[in-house]
Amino acid sequence: MKLDHLILATTMAAALCGCGGRVENNKPITVAPTQIGGSFSVRNGQIIGPDGNSFQARGLNLYDGQMSSVCSGADCTPLLTLFPKLNMVRLACFSYQDPSAYQGFVDALTSRGIVVELEDHTNNGGNAGGGAGTVYTGQLLTDELNWYSAIARAYANNPYVWFGTDNEPSENPSAAALSTWQKQTYDAIRNTGNQNIVMVEMNCGSDPNSCGAGYTRSLYSGMVNMVWDMHYYGWLTNFAVDQNTVNHDIAAHAASTQQITSADGTVPILIGEYGNSTNGSDLDANGMQVVYGVEQSGFGSTAWHFWSYAQQDNLTDGNGNVTSPYGTTVAAFIAAGSGPVQPSPGCAASPNHSVVTTTGPTLCDGSGNAWALTSGGTVTLNGAAAGYSANVIEIASVDGALWQQNADRMWWRWSGGSWTPTAGTSTRPLPGADCSASPSATVVTPGGSTLCDGAGNGWAVTSGGVVTINGEPAGYSAGVIALAYVGGAIWQENASKLWWQYSAGGWSPTNGTSTSPLP
Repeated sequence: MKLDHLILATTMAAALCGCGGRVENNKPITVAPTQIGGSFSVRNGQIIGPDGNSFQARGLNLYDGQMSSVCSGADCTPLLTLFPKLNMVRLACFSYQDPSAYQGFVDALTSRGIVVELEDHTNNGGNAGGGAGTVYTGQLLTDELNWYSAIARAYANNPYVWFGTDNEPSENPSAAALSTWQKQTYDAIRNTGNQNIVMVEMNCGSDPNSCGAGYTRSLYSGMVNMVWDMHYYGWLTNFAVDQNTVNHDIAAHAASTQQITSADGTVPILIGEYGNSTNGSDLDANGMQVVYGVEQSGFGSTAWHFWSYAQQDNLTDGNGNVTSPYGTTVAAFIAAGSGPVQPSPGCAASPNHSVVTTTGPTLCDGSGNAWALTSGGTVTLNGAAAGYSANVIEIASVDGALWQQNADRMWWRWSGGSWTPTAGTSTRPLPGADCSASPSATVVTPGGSTLCDGAGNGWAVTSGGVVTINGEPAGYSAGVIALAYVGGAIWQENASKLWWQYSAGGWSPTNGTSTSPLP
């Protein structure tokens, strides 16, 4: 859970969500639900979508008071332009509004196949998270359960509307009392006939074995279509900055969480909150390691937060821009998913077996995404960090997949927003054997020897004057009389004594240059 989470929530509540009253016991309000075919279900520890495939959330958190600022009626351009392929929004609700208050926002997103999860973010403890407050009883409980009943009834026929139990709840007076509260919330939803996904909050401490400690397991054993909502921030590892430490800790917390099962067996995990700051005010030393770790974990996730009014943990700058390393990394993770919103292609796909070995050139995949290398040896996707990478010397497009090679000659493939396999592979995806870099200023001529670049690619010129890389044509070339390796770059010279440098599947400048790159 997030420590001191949303301390500002109390002062913000009126501004963010002061519209609409509480749902009266004897006056439930029903809104005509959106009609969408298919439903979500839980099977084999996975969330199965209406299309029958495993569903991995790639989304973000949003305050209920921000609904109209990101979706104007059915137009959600402000949100979906920044986060194309977004497939889930976790809506933090700070007051018990009428179901009709959410209707326009819900319709605008769910009609596009985007999940909207409605969740109570009040806890009677001065903020909206961090385990403050008390387990609800009496009138507090009655008011909350009436709200859950009302929204569950209103959206019973819209499977893209999910529900979440109280955010980062208190265990005061006990964890067993919390289990009872969560079961009461679950029952309030199910008693309306609504069988949509219910996300149940999991409390964890820094020790992975603390996840769900003291919970009454039997209360969850009869639940169906249940998902564990596990939050992850830097404090859980005492702000360890080692990426492997963070990755292993996320996996350990998840494994502990899944020891508590439901009627469907193993309960899927969705990391409902993660980010670069534990308290919202200070940047965690391991903030980006947490972000990379969550996004490489294989679990669905919703990042905190679209715009939280805090100093850190913001995906945007509040003015419709994604600028921070945190925001751009999450945006790239979401854009790399298979969500319903397709981005417009930004560049034409590079030829198969294209490679980039230096800072500057761009390689384009079949979806119009631009890939490049930074001077520090990390891979970028559309200008933002593509998961975690380091000491990368080459990226390559091979049979529709994007690969990276690091300085240790290990290869990783981009898949599902992260690089696989975890430890890399020494098997080269490109054709041709790996070879050691030729000395700078090495020159070969048609039909002669092969020279090697710093990434182990073999270059040659055919007797017909065509340049090949690993035995295949390297872009378009003709009449080549010499091939040179200079300062880490490949150059060709043609019969007109003009030179071109190879860059991401092509040769530049367009008309060549008469200036020789050779010393």
